[in-house]
Amino acid sequence: MLRVYEPVRAADATVLPMVFAAGGDLRQMRGAPYTKILPLLIDIAAALEHAHSRRIVHRDLKPSNILLDGAGRPLLADFGAGASEGDNSSGPPGSPFSASPQQLAGEPARPTDDIYGLGALAYELLSGYPPFYPGVRREEDRHRTGAAAQAGQADTAAARTAGVLVVGQAGPRASAVDAARRR
Repeated sequence: MLRVYEPVRAADATVLPMVFAAGGDLRQMRGAPYTKILPLLIDIAAALEHAHSRRIVHRDLKPSNILLDGAGRPLLADFGAGASEGDNSSGPPGSPFSASPQQLAGEPARPTDDIYGLGALAYELLSGYPPFYPGVRREEDRHRTGAAAQAGQADTAAARTAGVLVVGQAGPRASAVDAARRR
């Protein structure tokens, strides 16, 4: 997670100091090989597991909210749409492309919102587009960009990643992180 420090207040401004994320954000990883994306997803799952153990739900997982440090490690950032588990207040909705159906319906915050968001993030990184993105005709776009061969690799990678995330549900104490590391 991105480390944020105590705010600095002055008469005319407030500054929120945080660790410098020298590597940009995950948008640059869209369409990268699954071998580069899967380790990032495992680290993001670990950060979410940490937040969930403290009853915090992020609720806005998308590539621009995952920054990279200088070594390329992901830093979970922007908890602006976040909520305490079970909170039913109507805060900012987060991105409609990664929000769970329950979140969009206004239901209380649950860790499952982030699990859905993690799956949407994996889909977007592997395919290049968020799921249900309006106006994108994937077949036509693949042929136009010459990425038809890469699309098959992304589909296979998405299936492997989905398998890793499902394996995490195997036992009552199993986590997606543990399951992925066992693979």
